[in-house]
Amino acid sequence: MDDIKLWEKRNYLVVKSNDLVQKSRYELSLLEQKVVACICSLIKPEHAKEAMENGHTLEYQFNIRDFCRICGIDCNNGKNYINVRAVLKKLSDRSIWLTMPDGKIVLCRWLSKVKIQPRSGIAEIRLDEDMVPYLFDLNEKFIRYNLKDILAMQSAYSIRVFEILKS
Repeated sequence: MDDIKLWEKRNYLVVKSNDLVQKSRYELSLLEQKVVACICSLIKPEHAKEAMENGHTLEYQFNIRDFCRICGIDCNNGKNYINVRAVLKKLSDRSIWLTMPDGKIVLCRWLSKVKIQPRSGIAEIRLDEDMVPYLFDLNEKFIRYNLKDILAMQSAYSIRVFEILKS
């Protein structure tokens, strides 16, 4: 990835519902929060409409090498690749209570599926379908910031406080 594309990806917008930020209780590590922010930055408005119309969540290609470069992590270190894979597993295992628009409280996961082709460095991820109202097609009561705004943060709490203050 050349420097221009790297700069563009760091400027991608992260958009989340205020309800997801303020009302839900979750505790993610620093790297987990950066991965979630990076995944949220992949969501584009045209994809959101498609997801809402088709009634399913979207799948994204999460390039582990690009993620490491965006975050300033050594890309040539195999340990970092293993760490990011472990984070994707944790996000798939971690659950969160969400209050749906119809008032029901639902226990869901951040990621419903992760597929990695060995030696490719590409993870195909699928967001949990219950996350759709909190990440897609947001017209009001949402936060928006550039991915680069959190990349230098060194504490999971600083990212969480930043998002709460933005909301």
